[in-house]
Amino acid sequence: MIVLAEAVRHLRLQAITTSLDAGADGGLIRIYTAPRPDTGAALTGQLLLVELRLARPSLLGLADGVMTLVAPPDRLCLRSGRAAWARMLDGSSRAVLDADVGIEGSGAELELDRIDLLAGGAVRITSIEFHEP
Repeated sequence: MIVLAEAVRHLRLQAITTSLDAGADGGLIRIYTAPRPDTGAALTGQLLLVELRLARPSLLGLADGVMTLVAPPDRLCLRSGRAAWARMLDGSSRAVLDADVGIEGSGAELELDRIDLLAGGAVRITSIEFHEP
């Protein structure tokens, strides 16, 4: 098993924020309905439920293999639907990563207190952490 030194793990995590911070604006978190396409692939009927803008720079802290991003401001849902996955993009709307969305405790990469979102309802992300084993 390969075990990376902490400095190398931090560099891998830092690459995510470098990518999110690219472009003129802060990165984005877009939450969609199913099905989840291949990472970075074009959408095929998925509905955008909400879009949250990240701060630029997005990095809040990095220690012990855990990177924390600045939580985005609350946003209102554009339409009602069941959240299934999210795409994070840079400030020029280029895909950086895709992640599953699930209810708190589900083990999904992005956990929400509810996944059935209602148009006009507020979405709040209180913390964003990436862990590098």
